[in-house]
Amino acid sequence: LGRFDPVKGLHTAVEALRRVPANLNVRLDVYAAEAPQHRFYAARVREMAAGDPRIRFHPPRDRGGVAACMAEADALLVPSVWMETGPLVVLEAMAAGLYVLGSNRGGIAELVDSPASGECIAAEDPQSWAEAIARLARRKSEVGLPRLRRSVRSMADVAADMMDIYATL
Repeated sequence: LGRFDPVKGLHTAVEALRRVPANLNVRLDVYAAEAPQHRFYAARVREMAAGDPRIRFHPPRDRGGVAACMAEADALLVPSVWMETGPLVVLEAMAAGLYVLGSNRGGIAELVDSPASGECIAAEDPQSWAEAIARLARRKSEVGLPRLRRSVRSMADVAADMMDIYATL
C-alpha cells in the first residue's frame, strides 16, 4: 500500500517471499503507484516476482480502498530502507488490528515496539524477512491470527507531544 520507490524496500519483501517455503500459505499483495522516475525500479521488482503466483500486483488504492485492503489482510509488511519518520501506513495497520512486520529503522521501530504490535526486522535482509514471514504463516496455521486490539495515537496526540517538546526548548 504505497508506491514503487527503492526507499520503500519492496524489492526486499519480494525477495523474502520467494525464499519462504512454498508449502506455507503465504501471499503478498502489492498495491503500488508507479511514478515515471521509478518505472525501472517497478519493472525490476516485477521481474524479481515473475513466476511466483504468491506475489500479486494490483493498481494503487485510494484512501477508502486502503481500509478495505487492510480488512482482508493478516499482516502488513513495511520493508523501508530509509528512516521513516512518521509512517502513517503503520498507524493505519495498527488501527485495523494488523500485525506489522517492519524495518528496524526510524518511526517504524518506534511504533512497532512490542511483540503484541509486530516485529522489527533488519532492513535489506531478505533472509531475516523470509524467516519472520514463515514464523507468522506457521503461527496462523497453528493458532490463527486474531485481530489485535490496541489504542493508536491520533495526530492530535502527536501534535500535543510536539508542543510539549517545543515548550521545553
